[in-house]
Amino acid sequence: MQRRAMSHNAKRLPRRLREIHTRQLSKGGEIGKSKRPSRKHRRRPTNLLSEYNRRQRQWAWLETHIWHAKRFHMVNKWGYRVPSRPVDKSFRACYRAGANHCLVQDISYYCCIELCGPEEILLIGLEQLTNADCGLTFGAKAYLGGSREGSTMLYQRGKYPCGAIGCSWFLWKPQEGGVVRTLWVWLHPAYYEQALQEMLSVFELQVAEQRGAIEAQEMDVSDVLDTQELKETKSKKTTRAAKKVEVEATKLEVRKVPFVRTPHYKNVDGTVHLVELKDTLNRIRLTGPLSHFVLTGALTVSGLEGPCADAWTILGQVKVPGEIPPRVVVGLVIRDPRLHMPPTKVKAQSSSSDMQGSVRAFPADCNKSLIWDPAARDSATAAKLSADDVARLHGSCLVPGEGGGVAEQGPEIPLLLVHRPGDQKHRLGE
Repeated sequence: MQRRAMSHNAKRLPRRLREIHTRQLSKGGEIGKSKRPSRKHRRRPTNLLSEYNRRQRQWAWLETHIWHAKRFHMVNKWGYRVPSRPVDKSFRACYRAGANHCLVQDISYYCCIELCGPEEILLIGLEQLTNADCGLTFGAKAYLGGSREGSTMLYQRGKYPCGAIGCSWFLWKPQEGGVVRTLWVWLHPAYYEQALQEMLSVFELQVAEQRGAIEAQEMDVSDVLDTQELKETKSKKTTRAAKKVEVEATKLEVRKVPFVRTPHYKNVDGTVHLVELKDTLNRIRLTGPLSHFVLTGALTVSGLEGPCADAWTILGQVKVPGEIPPRVVVGLVIRDPRLHMPPTKVKAQSSSSDMQGSVRAFPADCNKSLIWDPAARDSATAAKLSADDVARLHGSCLVPGEGGGVAEQGPEIPLLLVHRPGDQKHRLGE
């Protein structure tokens, strides 16, 4: 029994005989199996993070993956690891939330394409992929200003009414003077590649050599996340901050951050540019009669001034979500919601008053947001507070939930609020 154990584990042999034993095994085509690391070793934070990155190479994870993985059955679809059904074997909770309260869904697997170029050229090219018989398209006056989000059906080039690709959601960037416009097109990952190839063919785009592409390959993400404090001092506190920066850099290795990592395309003249913003933007969908009150209660807006301040005031006075114009877009800059969470779980309360009258229009230019700027997006991503920092800030409060000034210590996050029209009068089963 002792000799048999030695033949399977070379470490049981004397040190002078281990190399000879390993050499004999390699000649026979047998390689000794390495022992699997212990669970304690595998659950170390650094090893756990590297394992998470390895598992995301084939199937991309959403940023809410860990939360969903504890509560849902996860499936592999469209190149993502997405939640399929809750583990409590019941859909009633989701139905009740969507029908009477608020249901939150992470649809960040929707892929975004950014088109930049002269408005006339963009509309001529996109007309070949759509048709006015299906409704308003990219060139509709209601959507050109960027105050509303539109949707239209995409078709293969010149094959309408055949060759349908799928439905797309689009949003124009507010015009800031000049001829060049920017357009975001959101597509489902099931037909994202097909729609992308059609756009590349219509505008005759080719892969562009970016000025920062070579620098991005040589530059580590930690360089983007470095602060002036890390470069000036080398104290124990700085070493701890450097470790946090390294952890955040490891988390961003599987994402297309910074912006120079995203694939860029352009035509021969250089007038039209296409950027794949896939896996760089998060999109959250709220459904239910209390979704408006949950949203206004959870967000803490920063730096309100001008049209955005007026739009936020109107949103706070709305009694029923149906009063808001459909598909209207409002740009805001908020603080980290984790820093001003209530000490106990509470439910949003709707107003008991009836509809006071619909809001016919929002202030002009209230749809402008820093989220259109790649540098602002990268800065917000790099400045994100870790869970340890959030817990430390909460612990510094003398009274839980009343941390005067704690919410202002978080980074500013740019976002866009897009209204989704709904109907509560006709519910399924009633």
